[in-house]
Amino acid sequence: NYSVWCYECAPEISSSVIRDSNITYGAGFFISVYYQNISESVNFSNNTIYDGNYGLYYSEVASLYPQLEPVIHSNIFMDCGHAAIHCDPISSWGQVTSNDIHECGSGIELTGSIPGTGYGIPEVTGNTIENSGTGILIEGGGDAYIGNNSIDGCDTGLHLTDSRCQVFDNEITGGTGYPFFQEDNTFPVYYGNTVTGNLYKAIGVSGDITESGTWPKVPGLPYVLTSSVSVGTGSELTIDPGVIIKMEYNHTLYSGGYQYTVGLDVQGTLMAEGSDFWPIIFTSIRDDSVGGDTNGDGTATAPLDGDWAYIRLMNSDSVMDHCEVHYAGLRDDNSGTSEVWRNYSIWAYNCAPRITNCWITDSNISFGGSQFISVYYDTITESAIFSNNTIQDGYYGLYYNESASLWPPLLSHISNNIFIDCQGSGVHAPNLSSWATVDGNVFDNCETGLYFDDSTDLLGAPNIANSHFYNCNTGVNMFSGGDAVFFNNWLEGCGSGLKMTDSRCHVEANSFFDGMGYPVSQLGDSSPVYVGNTFTNNLFHAIEVGGTIESDIVWPDVQGQAIPYAATTNVTIAPDGSLTVAPGVVVKFEYDHSTYSGGYQFTVGMDAQGELNAVG
Repeated sequence: NYSVWCYECAPEISSSVIRDSNITYGAGFFISVYYQNISESVNFSNNTIYDGNYGLYYSEVASLYPQLEPVIHSNIFMDCGHAAIHCDPISSWGQVTSNDIHECGSGIELTGSIPGTGYGIPEVTGNTIENSGTGILIEGGGDAYIGNNSIDGCDTGLHLTDSRCQVFDNEITGGTGYPFFQEDNTFPVYYGNTVTGNLYKAIGVSGDITESGTWPKVPGLPYVLTSSVSVGTGSELTIDPGVIIKMEYNHTLYSGGYQYTVGLDVQGTLMAEGSDFWPIIFTSIRDDSVGGDTNGDGTATAPLDGDWAYIRLMNSDSVMDHCEVHYAGLRDDNSGTSEVWRNYSIWAYNCAPRITNCWITDSNISFGGSQFISVYYDTITESAIFSNNTIQDGYYGLYYNESASLWPPLLSHISNNIFIDCQGSGVHAPNLSSWATVDGNVFDNCETGLYFDDSTDLLGAPNIANSHFYNCNTGVNMFSGGDAVFFNNWLEGCGSGLKMTDSRCHVEANSFFDGMGYPVSQLGDSSPVYVGNTFTNNLFHAIEVGGTIESDIVWPDVQGQAIPYAATTNVTIAPDGSLTVAPGVVVKFEYDHSTYSGGYQFTVGMDAQGELNAVG
């Protein structure tokens, strides 16, 4: 279904009019002019084409050398249903210039494999494209030059797939979609472009990245992930300082909850290194506070916790530094009716990327029975560096989970971070068997500031030092704390300061004051060593004890200050356990008369099935 068919030849066609030929029959589209399998340079200039599916369809013989130099210049195309100009492939030094295109499905399409430098660099310059679906579509664009084009009133201005084009000095106005859209391995260079009056004020992004490349900062244009983007193994995505990345709000419903939200899945390497003045920001498309009104709806929508999924990292070489992450944390990774909720902002899966100087906030607390985690180090086997970050809101600020029974222990650093308003724990570290350093952190108004558990008892000795715990229900909860060192910490206004269960910690030079409960609790087989601590103005001036003693435990005179022990629950000495109470120690028992019909049901006491040594 062609009007002019140039079969394996390249006649010059110029100053001609082709019209009134819009017919489709059988399986074929209508083509006004078809250059098919040509091996010579073409001159197609100053023609006028109306109607049809394709105005000009241009097809070269593949892998020609030397390269052809076709010229498609100064033509007028109107009302072409699919595309005004379609080139498949154009691997040559082709020039598509100064054409005037109106009311077409697409303006200019360059598809097929377009090799890079040395194999021809097509130029698409100086064209005017109006009121069409896509202004310019480039697939496999190599090093094509896209410049000085005027694109007005199109759905998408420039759509690039697997392309590293130079995109310069274009004017894109009045579009109903994205002015630029880049798909898969697309890493163009943008400069000097003008974008005004488009509905979406951003660069749209989608697809699978399997090559290394960079998302540069483009003034005035954030990137928007319109669907989840993956970075494949062996590939590296670099994000320049100052880049804003927004996630499309896409809550696809199914029976029972939300099935799919947009995220960034990095199996390769992510290098996102911002700066103090130019942080890299990940947020929702509905967040107008950064990057402006990207979705063009004014104040009709506002961002909410869980607008998008997560950033998943799967390579320890990844780095996030001076990044901000907002409104993440809602994702069901089961596409069926069953639910697998992963409500995280940053998910380091089986790896230990460096995360520093980041701010994570405004994120989903919980959904689908899964608590929200701001940063999740999931079953790691390498030492992690997590420092100088600020985490606000959520349930767990940092969930740090090592692979079980590692030897030698890891040397992770969790230092100089700020955790605010975490409804579970600021730092939650089950299975912490390492020589980790938790140093210089601030925990403010969290349910629990720091929780960790060394149930494997692999001689790990975490060092918790120089940290401040303000107004937490529990400052620190050590469960099976091993030989941890708790040194020079400041605990103010906490319901419980330091709670130890089955722990042999060294507790030195800490300040416990203005607490709303017991400054220290040692439960079960806890036998800490106290040196040089200060206890001031706490509601209960005592050390809380309780639980079951199954090993050999001593309750000493703490620091020679005659601080009493207070049993708030029954103390049971198991048959194989023993408790030695040092001379001069005072043990008090909580007044707990829980009533039932007929009398008192429960009061606190001590049950010595094993050995009790209390010799004054």
